[in-house]
Amino acid sequence: STATVAVAIPEPDPTADLAVDKHHSGDVTAGSTATYTIDVVNAGPDPAQGVTVTDQLPSEMTFVSAQGSGWSCTGSTPGIVACSLAGGLAVGSAPPLAITVAVAASTTVGPDAVSNSASVAASTLDPDESDNADVDPTSILPAPPVSDLGAEVEISDPEPFPGDTVVWTVLITNAGPDDSGQVAASFQIPSELTFVGVDDTTSNGFRVAVRAPADWSCDSTSGLVCTTPGIAPSETATLALRLAVAPTATGRLDGRITVTAASEDPDPSNNSFPVVLLIQQPLPPTTTSTTTTTPTTTTPTATTTPTTTTMTPTTTTASPTATTGTSSATTTTTTTTTETTITTTQAQANQPPTTWGGPLPVTGTDTDMPVGLAVLLILVGLSLVAFVRTSRR
Repeated sequence: STATVAVAIPEPDPTADLAVDKHHSGDVTAGSTATYTIDVVNAGPDPAQGVTVTDQLPSEMTFVSAQGSGWSCTGSTPGIVACSLAGGLAVGSAPPLAITVAVAASTTVGPDAVSNSASVAASTLDPDESDNADVDPTSILPAPPVSDLGAEVEISDPEPFPGDTVVWTVLITNAGPDDSGQVAASFQIPSELTFVGVDDTTSNGFRVAVRAPADWSCDSTSGLVCTTPGIAPSETATLALRLAVAPTATGRLDGRITVTAASEDPDPSNNSFPVVLLIQQPLPPTTTSTTTTTPTTTTPTATTTPTTTTMTPTTTTASPTATTGTSSATTTTTTTTTETTITTTQAQANQPPTTWGGPLPVTGTDTDMPVGLAVLLILVGLSLVAFVRTSRR
């Protein structure tokens, strides 16, 4: 008889052919950082489970960080970065994994100076592990110089008036340890200030053009940037700018100065700082009041007491006297004259006398004979002469 036996044929285990590629872009410089990108591909035929990537770092590199969707990485073991992909990897490409490392400043410089390798593995059988690792030879460039720059500014007049000229003196010091390489000082200047020139007080004197001393070059084409070839360690470079304040400037003016260098600055916190000007307003012009006094001539009013003139007629008595033995008679004439007193009172001694009805003498006593009295005396004299002649007859 014939017997039929059923034999169960087991299904083949799933397989996933994984491959890894590691590469970087750009130059890697000693003393800087570098980023490597790791690409993992599953060629199938089955999904890969428990996918991990191991990045073996050279001694000159230290793990900094890792990024990638679904990836988690740790650098707890020196020189080893271990990463795992959550949920497995279907046939196709995994999300890119980026690993950033720090490159020691002492790293040997040259082409392909160091090699960074990565490998991929999975719990799923990989029928071809020949492409599960990759090496990225990396060329190292010399490290840039390191110079710790610091800057400060001195303002000739932080509270200028409109129309004034102020000087910003920038002092840039290199604390080392290396030469700075080219240094650039960038200025944000308020629109109310106009760049006039650079003041070289050491040798070249004041320059009114957009020029600078021999070790500085300034360009105001787009903003104002002044550069110098370099500053040695422990050296201080000085740059003095002359700026004109607009006649219409008012209030607070804010500017900024930023200093950079070709070298690496380990502490850039003191490389940029504000510059503030407070514009003062001139005092209003002082109005000087000039009072012109015209002397007033006051003519005093003369107070005049009218002068009273008293005229007393003079009585002349002619008495014939007979002289014995003489043919002629002697007549004695007695004339009594009462003086006329004229008094004039003036308000000012230097004023002409004020008359009442006619001119009067200024002096207090009248020594002049009135006309009427003179006529009277003449008549009396004539009468006396006539009398004498008559008596002789």
